[in-house]
Amino acid sequence: MKRVLGLIAVAPFVLSACTSDGEQAVDVVPTPTTRCLPPDCVEIVIDGLDYAFNPPTITTRAGAARVVLRNLGQKVHNLKVQGGAVEARTLNLAPGATGFLDVTLEARRYDIFCTITGHAERGMRGVLTVTP
Repeated sequence: MKRVLGLIAVAPFVLSACTSDGEQAVDVVPTPTTRCLPPDCVEIVIDGLDYAFNPPTITTRAGAARVVLRNLGQKVHNLKVQGGAVEARTLNLAPGATGFLDVTLEARRYDIFCTITGHAERGMRGVLTVTP
């Protein structure tokens, strides 16, 4: 069974428990201490917009991966990868912040989405297809 290797995110500042428009707070943790280098690890970069991921569909190979979310929107966003034994989420990211999560991916289809209330329903979702 494959498992999540770690969860790391970076944000430039911390907000209070809720923002003035009811968005969720931003989380802050240290930067990654390991590098994701091919061929042992593949880096997948996804831009988070208000309310979409770019690209919304991604295909990659099985194995170690670093999923990078760059929040290019004006709202707080995160990215969850869910499928099979993998269920991992970046922390909540302020506009302009970048978050990471390191996962080991099996060949299968994974759903990606923002877990902040209403964001996935407004279109902030996609598919990650992993091939052998």
